[in-house]
Amino acid sequence: WSSDVCSSDLGDADCALIGGRLSPRDLHAGLLETPLGVELFGLVTADLPGLRSLTSQEVRGIFTGALRDWSQLGRGAGPITAIVPADQRTHERAAGALISGDRFSSRCLRADGEPALASMLADHQGAIAVTRLTAARRAPAQRVLEIDWTPHSLDAFRRGTYPFGVPLQLITSSTGAESAAPLLRFARSAAGQEHLGRHLMMSR
Repeated sequence: WSSDVCSSDLGDADCALIGGRLSPRDLHAGLLETPLGVELFGLVTADLPGLRSLTSQEVRGIFTGALRDWSQLGRGAGPITAIVPADQRTHERAAGALISGDRFSSRCLRADGEPALASMLADHQGAIAVTRLTAARRAPAQRVLEIDWTPHSLDAFRRGTYPFGVPLQLITSSTGAESAAPLLRFARSAAGQEHLGRHLMMSR
C-alpha cells in the first residue's frame, strides 16, 4: 500500500489505502481516515536464552551495524547476525518504524518470507530478525523480544508505549465514503480479518 496520500492524489477514486496518517492539511481538505489495523514490527530470536528485551537504542545499533558482537551488549562473545525483510517496501516500512531516520545496514541478511526467516534463524547462531507481528502463532523455537521492556500489542501501539508500527488507513473523501462501505464491511468481516490479519494486527 502507499505510504502517503494527499487530497489531489485521490482524484476520482472512491478510496485509498495508506500506511500512515493524514496530514492536517488533508483532513482540512475533507479527506476522512478509518483505521483498519497496524502493520506491527518486532524482533524474534531462536537461540538467545535469557534475552527478554532490548532498548530502542540497542535495536538501532544492531540493525545499523554499529553493534556487531553480543559482547558489546554484555552477553558474551559471538557475532550478531541481523536479519531484515527482503521485500523492499516492507524493508523500508520496517526501518521507518524501528530505526526511524536510519537505514538497515547492508550487512543485514534478507529473509524472503517467514519460512526463509525461520531457516536463517536456525542456521545462524546469535541471529536476531525483524518481522511483522500478527495474531498468528510463531514457530515454537522463536521468541518475540520486548523493546524497552514493553511487549507488543495493538493497545500498546495505540498508547504509544510500543510505537514500532505503521497504521493502515482507509482514506475516503466526504463524497466517496458510501462507495467505500463494502470494502470497510469486508475488512471487518471474519473473512476480511483473516485475510488482512496475515499481515496486520487488526482493529475491530
